[in-house]
Amino acid sequence: MAYTLSKNASMILFSAISWQVFASGSYDFGGSNQQYERLNQIYDLGKSALNRKIICSSCPLHQEEFESENAASLVTQLSQTSDTVPNLSEDERQAVIYYLVNRYHLSE
Repeated sequence: MAYTLSKNASMILFSAISWQVFASGSYDFGGSNQQYERLNQIYDLGKSALNRKIICSSCPLHQEEFESENAASLVTQLSQTSDTVPNLSEDERQAVIYYLVNRYHLSE
């Protein structure tokens, strides 16, 4: 014996299933993950460069506690000149700015 669903029951079942699919985060709306991967790489490079070349214990701008105020000041310095940290490459400088802006929710 075959069961048939009413139109309303079909709509409810479809909406329940579709929300689970969308909520899982596995559905791709046609965008590319390559852009997100690249941004993650830049973020990671900025985080690494900050910790290895800017605020480490032997670095020029050593900080025990790095707070959002420090981040805002550093973004301003790095945006104005590349001389703030001499051993920082241009890619690292841009990545540190990107990292700080995103990590501390700053505006450039």
